[in-house]
Amino acid sequence: MVKFMQTHVQTMKDDPDMIKKNIFQHYNENTKDIKQKTLYLVKDEVAPNINTEAKIKKIYPYKVKFVTREEIEEAITNRDDDVVFLHKVGPQGTRLRARCYKIIIGTKDANLYYFDYHWVEKGKNFDGILDKDFKQMAKKK
Repeated sequence: MVKFMQTHVQTMKDDPDMIKKNIFQHYNENTKDIKQKTLYLVKDEVAPNINTEAKIKKIYPYKVKFVTREEIEEAITNRDDDVVFLHKVGPQGTRLRARCYKIIIGTKDANLYYFDYHWVEKGKNFDGILDKDFKQMAKKK
């Protein structure tokens, strides 16, 4: 995240007009490149209706691997060029209504490949990546 933030600050310095734009649209342009990478996911951060590789493949036909947090840490340490991972920030049951942010980052370059969020309410919307996220990533060209 620190490497991404450093790159982001430099991007803003190089092109100050980007501050006025929706910066996430800029970063989501990288989503098309995610298809050449292996997406590392932690099982408890994936909605129950798509929590297997087989279920995900039906809507996102690219490389996905369920891993431990330690395996993600290892890929980051090794700066693995083939790996992107989900960084999820959500309420984890602590609030009645809160946002869940889903960010996919490259382990080699710290590029942001995908960003989205949704509202999590008690009994509605899982606190993690949803099937709609996989659909959005799959259709990006």
